[in-house]
Amino acid sequence: PRDRVVDVGCGTGKFSRLLFSGCKLHHPVYGLDPFLLKPQADPQMLSLPAVGAVEFAQRVEEFASAAAPAAPDDGPAVLNKVLLKEVVHHISDEFGEMCRHLAGYFRRAGHPDCTLLVATRSSDPAAYPFFAAAKEAWREGQEDAGVYARHMEDAGFDDVTCVRRSFRVEMSVDRWRAMVRNRFWSNFGGLSDEQIEAGLEAMGDFDEFLVEPGSSQLAFDDTFIFVVGRIGDAARGA
Repeated sequence: PRDRVVDVGCGTGKFSRLLFSGCKLHHPVYGLDPFLLKPQADPQMLSLPAVGAVEFAQRVEEFASAAAPAAPDDGPAVLNKVLLKEVVHHISDEFGEMCRHLAGYFRRAGHPDCTLLVATRSSDPAAYPFFAAAKEAWREGQEDAGVYARHMEDAGFDDVTCVRRSFRVEMSVDRWRAMVRNRFWSNFGGLSDEQIEAGLEAMGDFDEFLVEPGSSQLAFDDTFIFVVGRIGDAARGA
């Protein structure tokens, strides 16, 4: 609960606030995103300057120094948990450099449990009710999770693991169509309205993904891959 968590690419901060309350954190979550409004006296979130991922990792000590301990027994302020949830594919080219700077900071900080957590999805779109153009956009924009694990290892993280978790999703076909039209996943940002409409028409009634023949409900497994890199005594089993 005394961890200091940074949510990189937190958007509006909705998940960050759930994280704060669900984990019963003693300190507000530090949000990093240009879309995050600076909250006024928000006990759950603090907004960091909207800088890029690499610049954040380069300046993390500066940001940590502004995070005053809530109580004397907290010790020096260390931003010891960094989360990238469903955003790492946007910074694939920068991720290796970000890891190197963060690993250096974690080691200098001397905190016993420092963690970098990447929550991403599989690069294989087969499990999702996508049309052909959406599958291609997904493959182009979704890096294999093993690449991120290797970046962490190369940066010097002591303990790097990949864990897969699948969640069953059910919803109406109409709701799925509306979500795709709204480009709810950023991978679809490059698809035109015409491509989306043509793709949805080609999928018809999504027979392959229906809960049962003739149903208006579709179902699929949404698989998250959690790539975890750790530094500190906890990572070494001390």
